[in-house]
Amino acid sequence: MKFKLYASLSIFAFLAASVVSGAMPLQAAFALLVVSNACLATYNPKVLAACPDYFAGLRIATENLGNEIHRIPSPATPYYNFIQRGTFPKNTGVNQTTFTAGRVEPTSKSAGWSDVSLSNNTVTGGACADSFTEISVGFNETNYAPRKLQLKGPSICKDTLTYAHNPMDFIGNHYVPSLANYVKRKVDLEFRDQVIKLGNKMSIAAGAFSNVFTSTTLPTIKPTSMLTWDWLDGVAARLISAGATNVDGETLEWGPDGPVFPAFIGLEMLNRIFHNVSVTRTDWNYADMGKGDMAATLRAIGAGRQHKNFRFAPVTHPPRYTWNNSILVEVEAFEDSSLDYGTGQVETSAWLNAEYEAVVIPSTKQFKANMVLPESAGLDYDETSYNGDWRFVTGGNRIVTGNVCYDPLHKWGAHFAEFAYAPEPIHTNYGWTLVYKRCANDQQLAICTSGA
Repeated sequence: MKFKLYASLSIFAFLAASVVSGAMPLQAAFALLVVSNACLATYNPKVLAACPDYFAGLRIATENLGNEIHRIPSPATPYYNFIQRGTFPKNTGVNQTTFTAGRVEPTSKSAGWSDVSLSNNTVTGGACADSFTEISVGFNETNYAPRKLQLKGPSICKDTLTYAHNPMDFIGNHYVPSLANYVKRKVDLEFRDQVIKLGNKMSIAAGAFSNVFTSTTLPTIKPTSMLTWDWLDGVAARLISAGATNVDGETLEWGPDGPVFPAFIGLEMLNRIFHNVSVTRTDWNYADMGKGDMAATLRAIGAGRQHKNFRFAPVTHPPRYTWNNSILVEVEAFEDSSLDYGTGQVETSAWLNAEYEAVVIPSTKQFKANMVLPESAGLDYDETSYNGDWRFVTGGNRIVTGNVCYDPLHKWGAHFAEFAYAPEPIHTNYGWTLVYKRCANDQQLAICTSGA
């Protein structure tokens, strides 16, 4: 309040002196006085000095607390290491162009061939008359640009660490590893979205193979069936004919029975695909005779399996969808939930009850994640990383958005991370996504009988 009074008197004295000396007209001085008072009226030192709320995840020791922190395992990140990495070219702008050569195959089995024959001791049929058939060659041109992710952890005040319960264990063994896992999960989901976006997409329904979506949008055909081997066999045939077998042997194998493609599939569907058709189930039962616990039809949910042209990698949270206004809409798998201290995430009811799900068949040659490298141009910038590495930044004025936090001793700090890459399309038709209907579980009941 005193600050506002002193500031008003100082401004009034300055304006009055300017009018008396003739340096400023009276009307202009009066207008400036009105504006300055209006600005001072909005000044609130508490707003300018606002610092973050304390990190609710740190438990203050008030009674005897257990030292062990029981963590909940996070879902696996199968796409994070599956997608091949490259480097985004520096100092070449934002928009980049990639070129993919087209297939070179004969379009006519007979064109260009001619018979050479002998007639009256003379070679005929154009033996000395050249006629060369020109081969058609071309390529596709695709533009791409970087994508950027910025993340911030909760704000932590140094003073609270003195009174918190077991802060070293919490920060080192739970908090920091959770931040690292969060980045991996975000990148994993981003790579999964790019695999789906850039590849072929199809709903399991009548005539679906005649309606394969090659655009970046999801199919506009409603799935009506579970996934069966007939559909997977059809995809395998198209991958082989498209040349997808001539790729990195680490993810695609040629066995004695043909090529094997990776497939990321939900736990329930992986188990059901060996049981959902009576003929297939009977064939498997006979094929597994004598194998005991090694029988494929008896394996536990979550066990990896290989059959025909696919090696299945089970995932706990495959993409799921609802049908809304003639389009498939993906639902989020997790949502925030308030805990006793801080916030955690739980599975959403929309994901648990979603009617449709997808199996993703990716390829390492589908696209390349070109990492963006920082450039300082010789200037003394702080160390920067676009690989998702977390960096702890101190100083309230550096971690509070829109406010100035008075923090002369840098007691406030927060973690920051950035991830930047550019998805370079290559052989986009080597990736497939099949959206199928999730049928209700057939939970059998055992009826109790008298005397049992």
